Amino acid sequence: MSTRLDSKYFTLDENILTLEEYLRAKQWIDTEEKILQIERAGEGNMNCTFRVYTDAASFILKQSRPWVEKYPSIMAPFDRIYSEHLYYTICSSQPLLQRMMPKCLRFDKNNRILMLSDLGREGDCLSLYQGEELSYSNTNKLLLYLHTLHRIKLDNDNKKALLNQEMKDLNHFHIFDFPLQNENGLNLDTFTPGLEDVAQSLKNDLSYVARVKECGKIYLENGDHLLHGDFYPGSWIKKEKDLYVIDPEFCFLGAREFDLGVFHAHLCISRAHISKEVCFDAYEGFQDLDMRLVYCFSGIEVMRRLIGVAQLPLDYSLEQKSRLLEGAKKLVLDA
Repeated sequence: MSTRLDSKYFTLDENILTLEEYLRAKQWIDTEEKILQIERAGEGNMNCTFRVYTDAASFILKQSRPWVEKYPSIMAPFDRIYSEHLYYTICSSQPLLQRMMPKCLRFDKNNRILMLSDLGREGDCLSLYQGEELSYSNTNKLLLYLHTLHRIKLDNDNKKALLNQEMKDLNHFHIFDFPLQNENGLNLDTFTPGLEDVAQSLKNDLSYVARVKECGKIYLENGDHLLHGDFYPGSWIKKEKDLYVIDPEFCFLGAREFDLGVFHAHLCISRAHISKEVCFDAYEGFQDLDMRLVYCFSGIEVMRRLIGVAQLPLDYSLEQKSRLLEGAKKLVLDA
């Protein structure tokens, strides 16, 4: 399929001349400002994201398109960046969140392009999967971010705008449905020989599949809490001693246990070696959460990251993945 938008839209790419023309027309750069370099910014799945260097500054441009950038054959909501822009706008009123996110500099609603401040090339936290430690301090920072986010009070207009239903439906399919389909066309043995048989044993466990579907229904319910929606190491950026959160395109209103479950899942998948008790200690009032639901969402996230489309950069053996899946299954069934 074509990976260019209809001609009535500007398609973001690495062509310096056309991008300069676009940015000048939008008055996002000065008339004499020159682009020196354009490069891909990270390995994000959903959107087209570039880092742009000019002779005066550097910044990030992000465009949502009617497909998943990494998998163009998978359709995705064209307007998803509207919710992301609103998320940045709302979070900018919270000092802690503002400090832990890039600044939203400009927004072109028609072309679905967001301009963000550049956090630099330090990169995300995917190195956690290769054994890098997540410090107790950074664990607390991430939990404080979620706690602050989940406490935001929204008016009715923002609640309606942040339902993000199409993205929620897309995410629901890839978390709770697709990985457990018997014939989904994904050959897991290309990732790890023997993984297909391990996955099939999960698919054959009817009580497990039923519990996953129950949690999927809870995920789809509208709630009062604003969630990030994809709170994993690929959405955390390190810059010297600071930690930033990016890519809230899956944000929605729902059960805060989902964000915390995803967070916990990736501590389990990585080699962070952080216990359950310590994990949630910095989330004020975590005793009021439905911890069984948190762990159920955690187990499901582990499962979908190991046997679903959204694979992680893991060098784990079949034995290691099997052990993770067994632990994840226990989290789901014990919940």
